[in-house]
Amino acid sequence: MTIDEIKEVLACIDCRELGLHLNGGFGKPDGVWLQVWKAGACVSTGEPRMQKGRKWRISQHMTLSEIVQTALMACLAFEEHEVRERFTYCDAAIFSPHFDSDDLVALFKTRGHTGARQRGRELHPRQEHH
Repeated sequence: MTIDEIKEVLACIDCRELGLHLNGGFGKPDGVWLQVWKAGACVSTGEPRMQKGRKWRISQHMTLSEIVQTALMACLAFEEHEVRERFTYCDAAIFSPHFDSDDLVALFKTRGHTGARQRGRELHPRQEHH
């Protein structure tokens, strides 16, 4: 598919307030990618800003269905990211998408596979954390 054909496919997709943006170009060093954009507020500051999702590679060899499915995955990943930022447990965003991978490795190396059951923790979270 050409860039114009892909743009025509994307123009047929509606996912509420999410916008789909095609960037780059075939034959360019970074290739072509699809990105979800949404006007919103920064989770940390509350300031208005354009929020952008991760980049999804697009190939000129993709079928129409693959492009539509990639757009769906981009929208789902964007929404999951938003939920992970706002979901808290005991006032902590424990599933934040912004954790550094090396920090998660360090946590794993200190805690391993053990979960609450293996450690014998049965306290209600409000008793333990507040």
